[in-house]
Amino acid sequence: LTGPVTLPQTTRVRARLRAANQWSGQNEKYFIVNPTVVINEFLADNKTTIEDPDEPGEYPDWLELYNTGSTRLDLGGMYLTDDLHDPDKWRIPDGISIEPYGYVVFWADEDPWQGSFHADFKLSKTGESIGLFETDGQTLIDAIPFSSQATDISFGRYPDGSDNWTAFTNPSPGQQNQ
Repeated sequence: LTGPVTLPQTTRVRARLRAANQWSGQNEKYFIVNPTVVINEFLADNKTTIEDPDEPGEYPDWLELYNTGSTRLDLGGMYLTDDLHDPDKWRIPDGISIEPYGYVVFWADEDPWQGSFHADFKLSKTGESIGLFETDGQTLIDAIPFSSQATDISFGRYPDGSDNWTAFTNPSPGQQNQ
């Protein structure tokens, strides 16, 4: 295969290199095509930034989704995960939507009984991946692998929805990243 390849939909590519009759380890990369909702910001070591409104005195991990489009999106039935090999780890409950150019914050606190915005997983401050999957539980919409995170420093896109990720000393859950 030579030349550029056009991907019509989000695709996972797995590749290995063969040199001198030796195979390299497998590499894997997701190529995401035109998502309308993205993982926009997260904080994997929240100690003082934002308090859980459903559990005073607790400061759980959180992640924010952003709608890059001009129409309201129904998120109900989509999946969030902290393990890309387990894409249907937590199903976003029915009735949750996101306004055009709007934000939705989910608590990654393993407390789903506290309400619809509480995911059944926590984020690891030592690093892992966050994934957003379609309602089929298999089609990747967006993902961000991350390494070790600092306390109360969020990681997000700047500007919102872009491909540029940066650290924020002033996290902005539910608001425009600055």
